[in-house]
Amino acid sequence: MIRQIAILVLAAASTACTSMGRVEQGAALAPSANQTIFVIGVKPDNYRVSVFPGSVKEGVFRQNLLLPATFYGASEGGYVIGKTGSTNPLAITNVRVVSSESSIMGADFIPCEGAKTVVFSLAKGRVVYLGDLTYDFAGNGLRIIESTDLEAARKHLRANYPQLADALAQGRYELLPTSLSCSQSITIPVYLPG
Repeated sequence: MIRQIAILVLAAASTACTSMGRVEQGAALAPSANQTIFVIGVKPDNYRVSVFPGSVKEGVFRQNLLLPATFYGASEGGYVIGKTGSTNPLAITNVRVVSSESSIMGADFIPCEGAKTVVFSLAKGRVVYLGDLTYDFAGNGLRIIESTDLEAARKHLRANYPQLADALAQGRYELLPTSLSCSQSITIPVYLPG
C-alpha cells in the first residue's frame, strides 16, 4: 500500500518533470567519493523505469518501502544515466509504459509473484555500465531482453557526458525475484457525518 501511494505521489509531482535521479548534462560530472553514476541501456524510449533501494535475502530482493526512488524516468538516447549515494542493493521495481514523452499516465508493470527483475549493488566513486535492457510484451507482462555493449555506452557518454566516458567500467547485475505483491490496493477511509 505504501508503495502504491509513493508511486501516485511521484506521478503527481512529476507533472512538470518526468524524471528524478537523472544525471543532467552539463552538471559537474565526476562521481564524488560518496556517489556512483550508473548507466543502463533501456529500450524502447517510452518505457520508464523506477529504481529503488532495498536488500537481498535468500535470493529475493526486498524493497525498502521507507526510502524514495533512486531513479525514475525514461532513457535519453537509449540510456538511463542515474546517480546514487547508496551502497544498498538497487532494483528496477516498476516499469511504466507511457504513450509519449510528455505523458505521465501509463501502465505499470511490477515484478511480482516470482517474476525476476534487475538487481545490482554499486561501490561508491565509480561510473558503471550495467548492460542494455529491451522490454517487450509477453502475454500480460513484460519480458526483458538482455545484451551488453560497453563501447556503445561509452560512445553515448562521449557524445553527451564527455567527462564520464573514460571512467566508465563494466558492472554487473542479477535477475532476482522480488517480495513485491501483485495485488496492490489502496484503502482510503471515508467518514460520513453521523
